[in-house]
Amino acid sequence: MKRTLLRSIFVIIVLLAIVYLMAWKSPQYYIPTSSYNTADSIVPFEKYTGEHERPFIIK
Repeated sequence: MKRTLLRSIFVIIVLLAIVYLMAWKSPQYYIPTSSYNTADSIVPFEKYTGEHERPFIIK
């Protein structure tokens, strides 16, 4: 009984640590610091090399 209780407490602590360190982000993390410039993403098809981060391919 004592061994099961200790294992349960250990598992709960590990899960809480994972949630705290990896999954949770503060609200300031989600506030955008600068707006996205869509003009940088518009690439004519002839100039598209496959290296652009987020292209909008136009003809």
